[in-house]
Amino acid sequence: MNAKRAGENVFLIVGDVEDQLAEEGLRALGVADERIPPDVAGRASVYRSLLRDRQALVVLDNAGSEEQVRPLLPGGGTSKVLITARRLLAGYLALWRYVRRRARDSSARS
Repeated sequence: MNAKRAGENVFLIVGDVEDQLAEEGLRALGVADERIPPDVAGRASVYRSLLRDRQALVVLDNAGSEEQVRPLLPGGGTSKVLITARRLLAGYLALWRYVRRRARDSSARS
């Protein structure tokens, strides 16, 4: 997987790699390797907290599944995400509802 950052925008070419996703996203956001948590859940948590305070566009390119995308969704705030896939992601509606619920929960805490 490739990750790039341009200003506040993060471009992740997702492909079929799942366990490295949040790690690459953190590197793209400038997190040093020694500060990256060893587990996917920890990396996803740090990734979301970094995006929460930014206005970023996260582009998740070539996604293979909803499970692959879920750890890379911004956890609230004003960041947006654009997901591309070569096939229909059957759980997209459920994923959209998940994102809306996280945004609503985040707004309620603010």
